[in-house]
Amino acid sequence: MPETEDPFFGGKAPPFAPGDAPPFTPPNPNAPAGDKGQAPPFAPGHAPPFHIEPLPPGIKMDMLPTQPDDNKPFNPSAPMGPIPGYPSIGFNDTPLNPPPRSDNIDQYFPKNRPDIKGPAIITQDQARRALVEHCNTHCCWSASAAQEMSVSNMLSSNAFQYCLETFCEKRSTAWAKVPYTGQSVDGPHNGPAPMPWDIPATYGAKFSTEKRLIEVPHTACVKPCEYCQACGWLRCNRCQGHGMSMCTSCHGSGRSFGASQQQQMCMFCQGQGRRRCTTCGGHGRIKCHMCQGYRSLKWFIQLTIDWINHTQDYILERTDLPDELIRDVRGHIAFQEENVQVFPINHCPEPSINQASNSIIAKHRTAFPNERLIGQRHTVRVIPVTEADGHWKDKKFRFFVYGLENRAYSDDYPQQCCCGCSIL
Repeated sequence: MPETEDPFFGGKAPPFAPGDAPPFTPPNPNAPAGDKGQAPPFAPGHAPPFHIEPLPPGIKMDMLPTQPDDNKPFNPSAPMGPIPGYPSIGFNDTPLNPPPRSDNIDQYFPKNRPDIKGPAIITQDQARRALVEHCNTHCCWSASAAQEMSVSNMLSSNAFQYCLETFCEKRSTAWAKVPYTGQSVDGPHNGPAPMPWDIPATYGAKFSTEKRLIEVPHTACVKPCEYCQACGWLRCNRCQGHGMSMCTSCHGSGRSFGASQQQQMCMFCQGQGRRRCTTCGGHGRIKCHMCQGYRSLKWFIQLTIDWINHTQDYILERTDLPDELIRDVRGHIAFQEENVQVFPINHCPEPSINQASNSIIAKHRTAFPNERLIGQRHTVRVIPVTEADGHWKDKKFRFFVYGLENRAYSDDYPQQCCCGCSIL
């Protein structure tokens, strides 16, 4: 076989044809036991002990395209001509504007709304038990101060949380592909494709996020795979189709230094300077991951439907209790209203809640132009908050009890300690 230039093997091509099994080297009897000193586990003249499918008829090794760089985008040609209703279809999802609404939003204006009231006030015993349970959740806190303290200056108040949920549907289309294995193909010959917003689809649960992929009827076709040029295989870009690559242990020299600093045969490549390519297994080719070796792709327009629940809230809490704690506890649902479109509330005893409702609803009216509105729901939660002073020995501290489950919080509790400290 004539020698040709090759960058991996010192300017010469390996002494075997591309796609053939690498030459067998007998085991070295002086090599230590283990994977590092063993020759490839297959007999002379035989392929490695794993199956690889033969190339399709008429396809030779030198005809295979080189494996493309995964970092570079793959831009195939359009699978078919223009499809009515899908003029700007591409390979990336393109949002579709929903059809205009035909209903009158004034019909959703509420007639009667219930009063917004707060929950009951807790007692000193309930506040004490809440702080004791809070201490028990901290491994380094002692509950003695909570059990023995005296409680004074209990001040009860209500925190308000207003929350608006806007449930919308978003649709986008793009060309999609799967390997063609002989499955049915629903193409334009079966009729015109339906418009994107005419394809029926229902969500699983309202006010929850969900995604669904649907093949648009009558848009499918079968085309040869452009990624592998309809070969089903790609030439390995690591070994350039030779099946062998330079040994990274001896850097192609076939020799290495032992414990005595004397040169000896490299035990990784058995002195060849080359090793079987780990990318292609020594065959010089890999299966096309686009068509999975079937050489053809089924193309179709894929409709992506996203049901999205947009949520925005506002919290009114006038004590020093961190606002984020209010979101994590149960509260009294003083008001909840659901409709296709909701209107701002104006009957809350806290004017800032009414203002927040008006502002958030106005923002959501124009915030999602590419989505179809399905429904809205707004809720007012009232969360009880009790602030109290605790006295234990000569120390004074402040604590809070909040939520219907009576959670406690204190940033200056007297019996806190870190690991290694003793509790007085």
